[in-house]
Amino acid sequence: SGLYSVLADEPADISGMEQLKLGLRFVDMKIKTARGEFVGMVSLEEMNAEAISNAILQVLEELGLNLKTLAGQGYDGCSSMSGCISGVQARIRKQQLPALYFHWASHHLDLV
Repeated sequence: SGLYSVLADEPADISGMEQLKLGLRFVDMKIKTARGEFVGMVSLEEMNAEAISNAILQVLEELGLNLKTLAGQGYDGCSSMSGCISGVQARIRKQQLPALYFHWASHHLDLV
């Protein structure tokens, strides 16, 4: 019910298959601290902004998260993720404008 941010990275695995790795950041009100949770990996047939944003939105829906409480997005700086017109962050902001995008420079450390 609280605000959360989605973090995603899309490296290829050792076989060359594209995997979308997803994590969430949120405030755990029980212990009054920010937490990060790895929520899963999704295999992608295509590596374009439309396929990636659809996969992210589908996972959020499956987790029962309200899109209206999505406050932030963190991705690497590649154009398919960060593009301000048709990148993943732009596509998600079309549905939830306040979901600010941040270039997530430490994404390699968090989703290992």
